[in-house]
Amino acid sequence: QRIEAWLASYQKELEDMSAEDFENNVQALLSDRTQRMARMVQETNKHWSEIKSRRYRFDRTARGVAALKALTKADCVALFRETLAEGAPERRKFSSRILGTSANGVRTEGEGVLANVEDIRAFQATVESWPRQPDVELPDLASP
Repeated sequence: QRIEAWLASYQKELEDMSAEDFENNVQALLSDRTQRMARMVQETNKHWSEIKSRRYRFDRTARGVAALKALTKADCVALFRETLAEGAPERRKFSSRILGTSANGVRTEGEGVLANVEDIRAFQATVESWPRQPDVELPDLASP
């Protein structure tokens, strides 16, 4: 209920936001995204995360900046109404509850309870991830 109330209040805030405030928010994001990395290890980790995830989008920052520059308030309001607003046609909800060891026997009952790591891995194997990982043939580096 609190999340629904917050979403409703944020929708009003987004719709009432002035063009100047929206532009200031976009500029703040652009500034954050284009800030130089302070250490070489940060840039290395960024590139390795692309390699490990097998996505290979080394221009991700540049593409994100271009998308932010093209973003309009109308785009954001339309996306909110389409995906987040109450009754939105593309709205999806997910609820998760994680109990620590201090829960002492408190249990969530119901269908689809993932109780341990094996359950989670089995569940992950049955659903398609989003965004979908591309099927990429990697070259065999072992053979000459």
